[in-house]
This record gives sequence, C-alpha cells and structure tokens, in this order.
Amino acid sequence: MDQNRSHQATWLVPIVTATIGLVLAGCVMKQASWINGSWYWFWAYRIPGSLPLLWWSVPMLAAAAPIIVAWFIRPRSRATAVLAIALVMISVFALKLTFMWVFTPPASFAQLAAVVRSPQATSYYSDAAALQNVDGVLSLYPEFMSHANANLHTRSKPPGAVMYYLAFIRAFGFGDRSAIISGIVLGALAACSIPTTYWLTKMFTRDRQTALISATLLALCPGYLFHFPTFDATYPIFVAAMIGFWHLAITRNSLRFAILFGVTLMAATFVTYNLLVLGALLVMLTIRHIVVARTERSHRIRQIVKLTLTGLCTFAACYLVLALTTGFNPIATFRAALLNQREILLRYSDHRPYPATIWFDLVDFALGFGWIILLPVILGIAFLCRRDRDLFWLSIFGIALPILVAIIALLQSETSRVWIFMLPMFLLPAAAELRGWSLAQRVTVFATMLLIALAIGFNMVFLIP
Repeated sequence: MDQNRSHQATWLVPIVTATIGLVLAGCVMKQASWINGSWYWFWAYRIPGSLPLLWWSVPMLAAAAPIIVAWFIRPRSRATAVLAIALVMISVFALKLTFMWVFTPPASFAQLAAVVRSPQATSYYSDAAALQNVDGVLSLYPEFMSHANANLHTRSKPPGAVMYYLAFIRAFGFGDRSAIISGIVLGALAACSIPTTYWLTKMFTRDRQTALISATLLALCPGYLFHFPTFDATYPIFVAAMIGFWHLAITRNSLRFAILFGVTLMAATFVTYNLLVLGALLVMLTIRHIVVARTERSHRIRQIVKLTLTGLCTFAACYLVLALTTGFNPIATFRAALLNQREILLRYSDHRPYPATIWFDLVDFALGFGWIILLPVILGIAFLCRRDRDLFWLSIFGIALPILVAIIALLQSETSRVWIFMLPMFLLPAAAELRGWSLAQRVTVFATMLLIALAIGFNMVFLIP
C-alpha cells in the first residue's frame, strides 16, 4: 500500500460524513420508527425517561476516554502502536462493562448476570447449568442439542459456548457470581478482536497507521460494542487468524501456516458454524493468488492442493484427538445442528420473509457498523482500484461476502450481531481511505461514530433477559 499518500483530502467528505452521522444520531435519539429495523422485525427502543441521560452518558464518556487518546497517537514505532492498541482495548472493555453496569440504580452488574443467565437472551449458561453434574458432557452433546429442554441458541451451535459457561459454573457455582465473572471474561476476550484486526490489516497493508485505523473503526462499531455479553464480538479473532494464516500459507508456500489454519478452523467450528461462510472469501482469495501468477499457475495450483490437504488433515486430526479423549462426535453434532437449524427456520419463517430479508439484513448490518463508514468504504474502494490492485480485490471480496450471505439467506436477521465477524474485512477499504486524511479529518469521523454508537446504546435494546 502507498504509505506516502498525500494528506490533501478536502474537508467536503468528512463534513458530509459527520453531518449525515449527526442526523442519524438525532433520529436514534428521537427513536424514529424507520431506523431500528424492518417492518417484520426490529430492535426495541427503551422507554423514554427510563434511564437518565446524564447518569448514562458521563460513565460511558469516561470509558471512552482511552480510545479518544488513541486517536491522536501516531504509530511510528512498535511501542507506540502497542500503546494505541492497548488504549483501544481498554476502552472497548470499559464501554462493554459500563454499558451493563449503569442500567440498574444503584449501578451494579445485575443486568449482566440476568442476560448471561437468561434462557431466551443467550441460553448457553442455562444449558450449561443443566449439564453441570453430568459426566462426559461432550460425548452426550449431540443428543442434548435435540433434547426438548435444550434452549434455542444451543440447538444449532457446537459445544464451545456451553463448555465455556460450564467451566465457570463448576469453578464458582451456579448463580450470579459465575454469571458475572464469565460475562466480564467474555468482555475481555471480545476486546482481543482489536489486536487481531490490527494484525490482519497490517499484514495486508504493511502499514501501522492503516492497521490502527481499522482496529479503531471496529472498536467504534455499535454492534461490536453493545451486543454484549455474546460470543459474536469474539469471532473476529478467529476470522483474522483464519484469513491471515491461510494468506501466509499460500503466499509463502508454508506448511506451518497451513497447519495453524487447520487448528484455527477446528477451534472456530467448536464455537460456531457461522464462520464456515468465510470459505467463500478464502476461495476468492486463493483464486486471485492463482490468477496473478501468469507463468506458474500449474505450480501454484499444486502448492495450494498440498496446503489445502495439510490444513484439512490438521483440522480432522484435532477433532480426532478430541473424540478419542472425550468421546465428542463432531459429525453427529454438525448433523444435529443442521436438522435443528432447519426446524428453527421453518418455525420462524414468517419472521424472515425472503427476499425482503436481503435488503433489511444489509440495513441491520449497516446499523451494526454505524452507517456513516459506508462512504469511506466506497471511496476507499475507488482509491485502491487506482493505487493497489491486490488490496482492491481483497476489499471487493470483503464487501461481497455480506452481500452474498444476504442473497443466499444463510445467516438471516439480527445481522448487526450475527455478521460482526465480517467487519474486519469490510472495514479494510475505509481504513485505507482514512489513511489519506488529515488527523483532524479522521478525528471528526471517529467522534461522529462514537456519538452514533452512544446514541444507539442509549436508545436500543439488543438483549432482553
């Protein structure tokens, strides 16, 4: 990427972006009926006056202070980059916890405990509680998924989330204590999406500033911040590792990175099957790698076949070891998840009217990233088309993925949460565009995004215990 791009961008685009953002934030504060969802499904608004604005905003702004400081840090060295990323992570963690802490007078983590323990909001903790006295949970998991007492989210998910909460219940007992501790740890894990996004972007752009901008943009996305406590905000960790390791494997012809890709794929599918849609992006990335090699395509194809087999064999070997040591059956679990998901889709088909879901899933995804970053994304695509063809196609792949998923209706509804894992790649062209803006122009957009995020967090309810 051209790191010496001129900073002579006019103020027109930042001003337009900020103006649109202020209007949208105002609509959210006024609780406009058209901005929080579709005609068939929407995020509920809080009852006006139920939470004093001053009581909520002062602690939230205090939690945002570290990231505001990070906006002004230029990552000229590894040390300054680490400092900036650490400040962003601290803010993300603080914003997530403060978001839950201020909802009860006096302030407490009662709301956090209630959401974690809720069978409706998340369900994993309550299902883990049902299994706390059962030996060999993993060996029984496929049968438990289809049991009448298994809750909605657990029925179509691998055991990772349930096992996470089971560990805390067995360590601290069933109740608010283990629920709060597990929720706090989950917030810390979600904050780790920031350095992994930084690493992925830096690997592609070879520029610390662009990588820091990308990580900062993720930290300001309302969906990433306020869909808490859920596991979705941790998925960018897997995404960065999978895409990064595979990219390094095929560009360096490295068996080591192919093995790391296989291990990461196994870990990801132990927690969620949603990330399997990344296969489309990885295929596009691989095809691009072959196409650009005009004189040695057959050689690259042979390399990719070898690396693919290495990654898949590692993936299978990891599950084989788990099966031999715990009795876990990954194939039976996946089949049960598919059957249960099919039944769930039929049950809620009236709430997901296709093809209307195509548009509204994309609209809710836009809510999740705060809307206004779409303009820098578009401008970034145009810039990369002129300056860096490799990053251009990479960005096209990142933008095409949510559109493809919306069209094939694979992950419908609640896309501001469910599609969080697509944000690192989606934000890449926006980061490339903002890299060419002055510090004042970038801060203008960052501040507007923070305002939008706070407006959404104050007015919309994402998880109801």
